[in-house]
Amino acid sequence: MMSIMLSSDFKFDEAVADVQKKISMFPAITDTLTKFDTDSLQFLSTEALKQAGMDGFNDDNVIMPAALLVAHYCALSADTSGNIQEQTADVLTQKFFDRNGSDNFLVEYKRLKKSISRGVIRFL
Repeated sequence: MMSIMLSSDFKFDEAVADVQKKISMFPAITDTLTKFDTDSLQFLSTEALKQAGMDGFNDDNVIMPAALLVAHYCALSADTSGNIQEQTADVLTQKFFDRNGSDNFLVEYKRLKKSISRGVIRFL
């Protein structure tokens, strides 16, 4: 099992508040966040911080990746048609799920995670 990169001095309560503040700044998810109560967002934020810590982010750079994970979790669980693709022919319309459960938040998280191995984390 991977060890968590967050120090024993890490203040989860403050970090959870910072993650929630950060996700409120993502305009693409503002409406989605209204579907979740405070307890759910706190739980997701805590889980995202733990996951980001296990993935190699540390006290100094864990907030943004954790916020991206929370945004991904919320978008994935609240979105019913965002990843539905449609093809139309003259006599047939076919709808299918695409992107394998991914979204822009997860893509950016994975980009940041990959940058850890290069020794540089760049927030775009």
